[in-house]
Amino acid sequence: MAARKISTELLKRQIKEKTKGYYIVDSDKFGKLGNGDHIKYLTNDGKFRDGGYIWFKKKSKNNGRMFWMISPSPIINFNTFHYILFWDRIKVLWKRIDHETELLRDSIDLKQSYINDIAAFLLLKYGDEFKHFMNKRELERQKEKKIRKV
Repeated sequence: MAARKISTELLKRQIKEKTKGYYIVDSDKFGKLGNGDHIKYLTNDGKFRDGGYIWFKKKSKNNGRMFWMISPSPIINFNTFHYILFWDRIKVLWKRIDHETELLRDSIDLKQSYINDIAAFLLLKYGDEFKHFMNKRELERQKEKKIRKV
């Protein structure tokens, strides 16, 4: 039993290493992935696959299941290796972070650090008055979210 636990932990570490630079895509967002996106995935039976590039997505005429045509090459050439990947056979899917996404994340991180600095300054300057204000605003935001959901 201990050996199995070790191998499971090792597998988790290997998957984490292989998916650096990738992010998990929820199954309800699969349709937003497009041609040229690079994916990696875990099958429903727990096997990790390095995946490849999405050539196109399509709905099966036989059973209506959605699938992608996947290949190690981003260029569509039916003389190269390619295969069908049905969406319902995927347990976890990772998509490679592209350059634009990385720039956006860096920008968001920088803006968040500015916001944190401003909040720290206001807390230092106004103390409890600032805390009460922030708590009140958070409650208002939560009420607004509930109203929008209805």
